[in-house]
Amino acid sequence: MPGDLRRPIVSLVASHLPRARSYEARRRAARRAGHIRLGVLVAVIVLVIVLVLVLTGSPPPAKHSGGHGAGTSTTSTTATRPATGAPAIEAALASWHLNAPLSRSVVLPGSAAGSLIVAGGLETGGASAQGVYEVSSSDGAATQVGNLQSPLHDAAGVVLSGDGYLFGGTSGVAVSTVQRLADLGSSQPTTAAATLLGSLPLARAGDAAVTIGKTAYVVGGDNGTSAEAGVLATSDGVHFSTVANLPVPVRFAAVAALGGRIYVFGGDASSGPHAGDPVATVQVVDPATHAATIVGSLPEPVAGSAAVTLGGVIYVAGGETASASGGTPAVLRTVWAWLAASETPVVAGKMDAAVAFAGVTVIGATAFVVGGESAPGVLVDDVQTLRANPHVMVTRASPPSG
Repeated sequence: MPGDLRRPIVSLVASHLPRARSYEARRRAARRAGHIRLGVLVAVIVLVIVLVLVLTGSPPPAKHSGGHGAGTSTTSTTATRPATGAPAIEAALASWHLNAPLSRSVVLPGSAAGSLIVAGGLETGGASAQGVYEVSSSDGAATQVGNLQSPLHDAAGVVLSGDGYLFGGTSGVAVSTVQRLADLGSSQPTTAAATLLGSLPLARAGDAAVTIGKTAYVVGGDNGTSAEAGVLATSDGVHFSTVANLPVPVRFAAVAALGGRIYVFGGDASSGPHAGDPVATVQVVDPATHAATIVGSLPEPVAGSAAVTLGGVIYVAGGETASASGGTPAVLRTVWAWLAASETPVVAGKMDAAVAFAGVTVIGATAFVVGGESAPGVLVDDVQTLRANPHVMVTRASPPSG
């Protein structure tokens, strides 16, 4: 191409390059702005969805865990999981049984991994038991590791600083004795007989005990004349102080600790309009403030229930309730979850078998409900397990039933 033509063309192209680049830059800027606007729109939509889920309490689809062997029941629940709900309970009969029917025993975690300590109790025929047994929770193999100071049932028990303590009880008359089972927290099986430490300020039978930190608390019980109102505290099983007085003195209450407070469910009242009968009252003791108050009630009166804390929720299982016709008390299968935030109960499940006055303890995430009575005076050798299923929530009570 002649040079005189080439120069104008080059000049023409060169004169348009800045404009072309400016146009392309504007296109890129426009695309970036579009992407930003789209991203903001998506973020706003996601935020709105999250807010709707939070406000309505709608969770992602829940996973349902399978059973834990024969006889397991899973409770149906509502479709949402609000903060006021609680995990449902999966209950099952253990594959093994006690060597003989037994009720009103003290059951504690054993020294060997997964073992239970079963101390005293009421045997068929009405005699009190004296033996202390270590029982495997996997197959029920039982080894006698000692004896109580005397035959005993309706005592309270805890593990405190690695040792087992039994408070009060009865073998015909209420007693005030405090007995210790040494080295339950060791890796070796317990082999020593119970030793007598001292006495409670007054005799108590049908009492209950819990621990908060390094302190044990003895709640309720009958001194032979009336139920004891004083809630006792001890760190050594020898020295006791009264931290509060129950508004409604009871025996055979179900007791559990949560958040530094002690919850007392039902029990037999010894005075007032319901003297001698189960009550539905739920009482709370705050050792820090020395206050004891009534905070609510269960759906029906119960005595001889078992209370445990699993996953930060208190569950109250079984027990007997007064018959509507005034006849033989009915024994329940119901497991209630106590919602501490709202001070209300919800039905969390059903045990496989109705039972009252069973021994109970927790090992890991499993509660063991040991022996008990299927009807007044009818002892059983069953062992039932309770586990909380965090994937299935219960949020409202169903009508009470056995």
